[in-house]
Amino acid sequence: MERRNFLKRLLGLGAATVAASVPIIAKESEETFTIKDIAEPCSGNKNLWYLKKDCWLDKELKQILGKRVVDRKYFSYYDTKRDMLIPVKDEYTREDFQALLLWAESEYDFNYYCDGTANGGVETGLCRFIINRTGNAYTIDFFRARNPVKQQ
Repeated sequence: MERRNFLKRLLGLGAATVAASVPIIAKESEETFTIKDIAEPCSGNKNLWYLKKDCWLDKELKQILGKRVVDRKYFSYYDTKRDMLIPVKDEYTREDFQALLLWAESEYDFNYYCDGTANGGVETGLCRFIINRTGNAYTIDFFRARNPVKQQ
């Protein structure tokens, strides 16, 4: 049997037709958005962006972290994720933020996080984005919190 006709005989379709249609369908279904759709700029620092409370990314992170998201009063420190960089672009897809979601799924049960505040007390989501020195990527700071059960 000829190798190039194997898929055609197996599926009853031309392999080129199948291969050409799959990437087109995937690209059309991708939703694009800008950083302003998911984050608020800081009024005093043009390189600092706070994740909007209840945007799609904040909701998904909170769903994954579940009971590990606690009240703001337990805030402890900014937990910088230096190994995750988001490129600075005009438009993003959900896939650009996949590293954040995968990180959240791998977090330990004893790590707690909380929402932040910005621009004079406005409530924000679980993290903030800071443009790095070269200006080509965002670093991510999560708002780490203390364990609410162990009062200090």
